Amino acid sequence: MALRHSAWDKAFDQGRDDEGYPLGEPLPPPIGHDAGRRAALACVHWARLLQGQVLPTIDQLVLDDLPDIAPHSLVLDLTTGPEAPAIGHLGSELAGAAPTLLLARLADFVLPIQSAMRPIGFAADIADVAGGNMSYQGLLLPFGRAQHGTQIDHILAVLDQRKQADPQTCAALYGELAAQRRVA
Repeated sequence: MALRHSAWDKAFDQGRDDEGYPLGEPLPPPIGHDAGRRAALACVHWARLLQGQVLPTIDQLVLDDLPDIAPHSLVLDLTTGPEAPAIGHLGSELAGAAPTLLLARLADFVLPIQSAMRPIGFAADIADVAGGNMSYQGLLLPFGRAQHGTQIDHILAVLDQRKQADPQTCAALYGELAAQRRVA
């Protein structure tokens, strides 16, 4: 039985990323600063770091070289074990998040990413420092260490946050939608 390769795998086998750019070339200039573009840039950068490895190494990740990604990112450090992750980097755009709650919620995704050994998307609601609720969606990218080969020691989380409306605003919006549906 022949193994099937995804378009992603075929592109990397041919030395190109999923957008057709040669691996190892600089990233294309950003177009806008939306979450989808940020996640795509992070994923392409991660893939370029692979260089034939199972996982890119954390030493290859230089967040200072990723100005569109670094402020919206968090690095989970799993070197003390997946049951006790620590924050290795917290981007400036995530300052409103309660770090311990963010860490605890992202820790829920450690086992799935360890199983996948590839980037995975996620969505989560997390309390913020003001006592409100923040909705996050993003991408989790696994990194290892050279001496460990296939062991995930760090996870780069590229996050987009959206503050949820208060219950009164939600009720008013739902009321307006219902009224428009009755008219239409």
